[in-house]
Amino acid sequence: MKDRRLSPDGGSLAARCRRNWVPVAARLKRTWPLGIDPVWTTAAVAVGSALIVLVGLTGDAAAAEWHASLGDWARRFFAFATRFGKSDWLLVPSGGIAVLVFFADWRYAGRAVAAAWMEIGAYAGVVFVAIAFPGIVADVVKPLVGRVRPNALKNGGAEFVPFTLGYAHASFPSGHATTMGALAVVAVATFGARSLPIVAAAAIVAVSRAMIGVHNLSDVVAGGLLGAGLAYVVVGQAAAAGLGFTARGGVRTRLGAARAVFVRADGGGRLLDGLMRALTRR
Repeated sequence: MKDRRLSPDGGSLAARCRRNWVPVAARLKRTWPLGIDPVWTTAAVAVGSALIVLVGLTGDAAAAEWHASLGDWARRFFAFATRFGKSDWLLVPSGGIAVLVFFADWRYAGRAVAAAWMEIGAYAGVVFVAIAFPGIVADVVKPLVGRVRPNALKNGGAEFVPFTLGYAHASFPSGHATTMGALAVVAVATFGARSLPIVAAAAIVAVSRAMIGVHNLSDVVAGGLLGAGLAYVVVGQAAAAGLGFTARGGVRTRLGAARAVFVRADGGGRLLDGLMRALTRR
């Protein structure tokens, strides 16, 4: 019998794309749009908007005073914590894993290893979209609103210059807080109750934006709600399609095959070996 691995076009990039991406697209097509109750969605948006306005009226000034009263150690702590609000440390590994998995030729790895890596790749891809999509939306909203950053104001208060580009007019919403809100949702969907330390750390990173004076507290709240809400939609859609997450018994990660291979193979050696075989086609 002719070895399928040696077929003329079976290992081409186009063929691999068809094998790995077409099933993913088919799943999403069958489950889109995600069933979201319009009444609850409207209520959530209304409550979130009211919360942002309330924090803006009462919390921004208080946060600014707190920021001014911070000691040196607190300033150093928040300056360090805020670095983790950038999305690159989440997007680079998740996006890199997804690209490697979905463009590899899994006919050169065993079925169990291939199934494990497809689960891992789907999970990484969902995480990438769940973090990147809210960040893109935040970047679009910033110049439309044009809120001046608190450290760029001369007399305090709030100032809006809509349709204005530039760092000084990119206060609302906080991009760092958007990333942290999305990360919190991904963490809860992945680890459940064990995600509490990650969620707490994400909240500290988000609040640090107000504590170092580059955002108002309402910017942080808006970013957190935006990131969490859009990430929830992405993860929910993925779970409905069975990509990376599953909706059975509540949204949770779908890494059963990956865990099985990892446990039976004395760690990740078999997984790494299978990945190298799929990438090098040997």
